[in-house]
Amino acid sequence: MFGKRKENHEVRQDVVTEKENLSKDDIFKKLVEEYASSRMDLIIRLRQKRITDAEFMAYVDESLKKIDADTEARDQARLMFYQYVFRYFRLTSLIEDPEISDIHCIAYNKIRIKKKGKRQEADVRFASNQEYREFIDRVATQNGVNISNLNAIQRFADDETDDNYILRFTLITPIVTTYGNPYLIIRKFPKNFPEISDLVREKFMSQQLADTLVERFRTGSTLICGGNSDGKSTLLNALKETLPEDMAVMVAQQADELTTKHHPDMIFLHSLSESAESAVKYDLEQ
Repeated sequence: MFGKRKENHEVRQDVVTEKENLSKDDIFKKLVEEYASSRMDLIIRLRQKRITDAEFMAYVDESLKKIDADTEARDQARLMFYQYVFRYFRLTSLIEDPEISDIHCIAYNKIRIKKKGKRQEADVRFASNQEYREFIDRVATQNGVNISNLNAIQRFADDETDDNYILRFTLITPIVTTYGNPYLIIRKFPKNFPEISDLVREKFMSQQLADTLVERFRTGSTLICGGNSDGKSTLLNALKETLPEDMAVMVAQQADELTTKHHPDMIFLHSLSESAESAVKYDLEQ
């Protein structure tokens, strides 16, 4: 009379939406593309100091929320992008390492460092030659340096980006390099540099030698010479802090490496090289 009830043997499957399998590098590239195009206005406002670093990163956080990826990958990409905009990208960890004094970028995949006085390969590299060259351009732009063919070798310093170090750069463009790669050489000078008493305590010199150097430095001409990383700037930085406060001091240097901790009447000048845009030139002799 009644037909048999049909049983539904179909297995119901729950729909699970998986997060897009994006790496930190993939997310980072998305951020770079976005802020180089549709959100370039934020970069401009940041450079003009119309928004703070924190306000800019709040916009970045909003962008990250729209990217469907693992939290860990997004956090890592956020750090990469922060270092890309506000620091020196993949070189940031090398700059922040107190045991590293020199960084030599020879190619995108060949970065050499001087750590504890020993030269060795760094454990970081750029993702590609294009990324490396774009980084070189950003370094130049960030520091107001022109790297045209008429300015093939540029030397400049950055005393603002890092809280602990003054960074001295030598940037060499491919027009004068043999293998067509730009070279970037970075030398770090601590802002909290050691004074004479520190050098004696660390056995850099004896107290007797320190007293002799201080006396000679105050009363006559002093020539400090030596090879690379031999401590010339370290010694000069320490000696100039011993000059009496009633003495007016002018420091002329090629790049802004030296600074003062205590002296109230010490001014600092740096040389200005002739460029393609201007014939104005101030060398150390002037």
